[in-house]
Amino acid sequence: MSTVPELDLDAIEVPSEVACQFRLGGRHWHCRTAGAVPFDTVARLVGAKDDAQAIVQVEPFFRAVLVPEEGEDFCALLHAEDSPLTLERIQALVEYVSEHVLARPTERPKRSAPGSQGKRTTSTAA
Repeated sequence: MSTVPELDLDAIEVPSEVACQFRLGGRHWHCRTAGAVPFDTVARLVGAKDDAQAIVQVEPFFRAVLVPEEGEDFCALLHAEDSPLTLERIQALVEYVSEHVLARPTERPKRSAPGSQGKRTTSTAA
């Protein structure tokens, strides 16, 4: 089973309409099954080509995968000044939730491609 620093990801009596649960900040959070999660939201996060694209999809992802009554609270925790959710924990949590909700392992997005680094290119098109 995946482990995340300071997160308890062991499922305890998970109801059938819940794919998995985790504990964070003294509270249990419950994730919906794949059939209840909007495809577009998951596709945008899983299909992100780099970390920068994936980061902006974190909040919509958790709003979509958590049971509706928990999504708003989790996003408030995500933005709280004293939030226990670091970038490292969020990455591990997204991987854990994706594996359990989508029932398949995930691959981390590739790092953003570096810029042109001062190289100039010219076009030969007329």
